[in-house]
Amino acid sequence: MYKIEKNNIKFFIFSLCNFFVVSGYAIDKNNTFDATTIPFEELLQTDYIPASKIAEQINSASSAVSVVTAREIKLFGYKNLSEILNSMRGLHTFQDYGYTFLGGRGYGKPGDYTGRIILLIDGYQANDSFYGQAFFENDGLLDVSLIDRVEYIPGGSSSGYTSNALLGVINIITKKGSDINGTNLAYGYGSHRTHNRRVTFGQVLDNGADVLFSLSDFKTAGQDFTYYSGGQEISNTNNDSKNYRMFLKTSYKNLSLEGALVSHEKNLPSYPYSDVNSPLPIEQKDKNSFIRLKYDADISRNTKFSTSIWYGHYFYDAVDKVSYVSSGYDLFQYGTKSKWYGYDLKLIGTWFDKHTLSFGSEYRHDYLFSDYLIMDDYSDSLIYEPRKTHGLYIYDDYAILDNLNLNYGLRYEKINKNTQQVMSPQISIIWKAYNNTLLKLSTSKTGRQSTMFENRYDAIEKSKKTEFVIEHTFNDTKLLASIYRYSIYDRLAWSKVSDIEAKGFETEVNKYFENDIYAKASYTYQKAYEIDDNTPLVNTPTHMAKLHVSKPLLGKKLQSGLEVLYLGSRPDVDQDKVKAHTIVNLNLLSQDLIKNTDLSFKIKNLLDKKYYDITDITYSGEKYYPQDGRTFWFEMEYKF
Repeated sequence: MYKIEKNNIKFFIFSLCNFFVVSGYAIDKNNTFDATTIPFEELLQTDYIPASKIAEQINSASSAVSVVTAREIKLFGYKNLSEILNSMRGLHTFQDYGYTFLGGRGYGKPGDYTGRIILLIDGYQANDSFYGQAFFENDGLLDVSLIDRVEYIPGGSSSGYTSNALLGVINIITKKGSDINGTNLAYGYGSHRTHNRRVTFGQVLDNGADVLFSLSDFKTAGQDFTYYSGGQEISNTNNDSKNYRMFLKTSYKNLSLEGALVSHEKNLPSYPYSDVNSPLPIEQKDKNSFIRLKYDADISRNTKFSTSIWYGHYFYDAVDKVSYVSSGYDLFQYGTKSKWYGYDLKLIGTWFDKHTLSFGSEYRHDYLFSDYLIMDDYSDSLIYEPRKTHGLYIYDDYAILDNLNLNYGLRYEKINKNTQQVMSPQISIIWKAYNNTLLKLSTSKTGRQSTMFENRYDAIEKSKKTEFVIEHTFNDTKLLASIYRYSIYDRLAWSKVSDIEAKGFETEVNKYFENDIYAKASYTYQKAYEIDDNTPLVNTPTHMAKLHVSKPLLGKKLQSGLEVLYLGSRPDVDQDKVKAHTIVNLNLLSQDLIKNTDLSFKIKNLLDKKYYDITDITYSGEKYYPQDGRTFWFEMEYKF
C-alpha cells in the first residue's frame, strides 16, 4: 500500500504561498491590456453557448464553468485536449496506453468510457455512438491549434446543453477563418521520435464567406513500456502511433458548414498476455468523422431561429497478435462500426417582458451498430437494433429583478417509441448580491441512455445534483468557490453495481499583475463512495491542486508558462492507496524573436517524477501502468 508523499504536498504549498505573496503586490491600475493577448480578460468577457443556444456571459452561467482560451493553450504549450482538461479545476486525465480517460467530481473508474461526459464541437455531439467515448489525445478530431476556447460545465445543469450530459459537458469552440487570416505552416518534434506537421488556411473571401481548412499528421515511436507481471519484467517497445486529421469550417451569411475527420493507428503495448520473451502488441485503428450543416436566421426583432443537420461515423478495428499466436490462428481480428445522423430545430424568443424563452426539438437516428470477429477462415458479424431518439426541450431565463434571475427548464427524450424515457429538469437562481459578487444555486435531475457497449439494450442511468457557487471579481482578480453534491442511481454496467454519492468543494483564483504576469490557482476536495457499503470510488483523489503562472521574459519577446499539478492519493481496485504525485511542466513561447514565427519549447514532467495511472484490471491484468518521465517538445509555426 502506498502512502501520500509529504514532499509533494510541501512543494505545492510552497508554490501556492509564492502565488499569494506575489498577489499582495500593488497593481498599476492605469495599465491597459489587449484582450486578444490576455486570457483572463477573455475568461471574464467571452460568450459561451448553452444548449438553449443563447449567447450569455460566463458570469451568468448557473454552474461553476471552467474556461481555457486559445491564448492559454499557447502560453502553457498544450498539445492535445487531454492536457487542456488536465489543467482545469477538479479534473484529471489518465491513460492505459490505448486511450485517455477523464476523471473528476467523483467519477473516473478505469475501464469506463467517457459517456457520462459529453464532448461538443461547436454544438455537435462528438462522442462515438457505440462506446460513448470522447477522444482526448491524438485520436481526437481536432488539432488544438484550431481551438478558440474550451469550456467545462460540470454537473447535471449541463443537460441544458445536450442530451445524455449526466455529469457535465466539454464545449469546444473552434476558430474562424478570420482568426487565422492567412496560411500557417507548423512543424513539431519531441521525445520518443515524435513528429507533427500541420498546414492551416483561414481567410474571409471577397464575397464575405469565412473559410478555415486544416490538414495535419502525427507520428511517434512511443515510450518503451516496461512493467512486472508474475514476478517477471515485461518490456515492450511496440508503442508507436500515428494519425492524420482534416478539418473544414466555412460560413456564408446565415449558412455554415463544418466537418472533421481523424484516422488514428496505435500499437497497444500493455496487453497482459504477451509472451514475456517476445511481447506482441495489439494493432488498433480508430476512424472518426462528422459533417454538419447549420442555418441561423432572425425571423423578427424578438425571434431567432436555428436548425442543423449532421452525419457521423465511427470505426474501430483491432488485430490481436497475442491471441492468434497463443491459440494457433494465423489471424485474429475484431472491431465495431457505428453510423448516425440527426437534426435539430431551435426557436428563441423575447416576446414577454423579462423572459428569454428557448424551445427545441432534436432527432437522432443511430442506424448502424455492428461488430465482427475474424479468425482465419471463420468470420462472424452481428448487426444490432438501430436506435431512434426524439427529444424536446424548453428553457426560460426570467429576470425577476435587475439583480435576480431564475433559470429553469426541462428536456424530454423518448427512445425507439418504447417505454424508455428520459426526463431532465433543472432550475437555478442567480443573484447579483453586490456589484461584483454573484451567488448561484442550482439543482437538477438528469438521465442518460445506455451505450451499445454497456449492455446492448435501452436503459436509463439517472443523476441528481445540487450546487452552490460564489463568484467575486475586483480589479484584475476573479475568485470562485463551489460546493456540490450529487448521486448516480440505476447505474449501467455489465454486472450489478451500487449507486454512487459524491460531494465536494472547489475554489479557484485568477489574477493579473502588472507587467503582464498572469496566475491561476485552484484546489479541489471531493469524496465519492458506493452507497451500499460506503466503499470509496476507485481512482477518485480526495485532494487536487493546480497552479499556473505565466510571466514575460526578455520584455515581450519570450514568455514562460509554468504549470504545477498535484493529484492526491486515490484508491485502486483493491482499495489500496496509490501515492500522490506532483507534476511540473514548463513552456517557453516566443512570438516576436523571428518575424511571423511562433517558437515554443516545452518540458513535461520537469522534475522527472515517477508516477502511475490506475488501470482496469479486468482487461489489463495489472493495477498500475507507469507514465512518462521527463519529455520535451519543440514546435515552430510560420504565418504567411
